[in-house]
Amino acid sequence: MILGKALEWGYIPLNPAAYIKVQPEGRKLPNPFWKDEIERLLAQLPHRHCRIAELYLHTGLRRGELMNLLWGDVDFAAGTLTIRQPKNRRDRTVPMSQRVKEIFRQRRREWEEESQVKVSDLRVFGAAADIRQVLNRAAVRAGIERGRRGRLQHRLRDTFITVMVEKGIPLDRVQLLAGHNSIEMTRRYAETRPEALKQAIAQVFDQ
Repeated sequence: MILGKALEWGYIPLNPAAYIKVQPEGRKLPNPFWKDEIERLLAQLPHRHCRIAELYLHTGLRRGELMNLLWGDVDFAAGTLTIRQPKNRRDRTVPMSQRVKEIFRQRRREWEEESQVKVSDLRVFGAAADIRQVLNRAAVRAGIERGRRGRLQHRLRDTFITVMVEKGIPLDRVQLLAGHNSIEMTRRYAETRPEALKQAIAQVFDQ
């Protein structure tokens, strides 16, 4: 990019990197939690952190998206969240499940009480939505294998997307909910659990 700009602005006569091919990024495979892992992990989280973990599991939001979510983007009447300036720069709307509505209503009451005694933050959770360290400690207490303790908070999002795919939700809808740039990225989540393929065969042929 620097050499391209230098050429554009006339600092160099030619771009020596013009014919260098950029190699594709490594394929990062999703790593969702197993059902029993989720149950054990949630059981080890304090109530306030458990609620946030549930939000990631029910919405598939990225950490920064939940941290920066404003009350103005929570529409209780429509039952939706508006995610602004996400990773792919395309705003999206995510419907709220009944559990998500309940959590946001609880948080709204807490926020209103907090606003009476200090300057209020217009964000719903702010920095409190970052529960990476809390999840690390909870994973140890929950007995989750050491090799399964990486990127715990992002894996809540992986789990949301994988469950949607396994429940048969069309990939184009999952793509919109997850905020993926392409359906190919969403398709990776259909390849993460071999047992889902076994269940598909059993459902069709072993009934």
